[in-house]
Amino acid sequence: MARSPGFKNTTSTAELIAELRKPKVLPETGWWNVGEDEPYEIPFEGDWGNSNEDFNLPPASWYLSEDGEVRLRGVVDGGNEGDTIFVLPEEVIPEYNQRFACSLIGGGTANILVNINGEVILESYN
Repeated sequence: MARSPGFKNTTSTAELIAELRKPKVLPETGWWNVGEDEPYEIPFEGDWGNSNEDFNLPPASWYLSEDGEVRLRGVVDGGNEGDTIFVLPEEVIPEYNQRFACSLIGGGTANILVNINGEVILESYN
């Protein structure tokens, strides 16, 4: 079989496959903080708010990646099980309900639901 002039491939097949399987790190399009004074003006619901503890962690925020995936981060407190923490903008709500397990600062986990209405809800914690 003829090869292109100057073609040199020194990578093994295993290395090529490993590179294809490696997760790609997508550039951020920009984190948007939750709060009435923020650009998107997404307020916290009820008694929820950013944690006032000094954990050196980010405030509640979200961003839309280049592949259309919404990611959440931050530390919040003040609400109860079953309460809506905040509601995502209509443009980024999920097609299906999604549940996540998140670590709690003092230990344990919280179960978070992001529903098809865009509500981010604390379902339970232990």
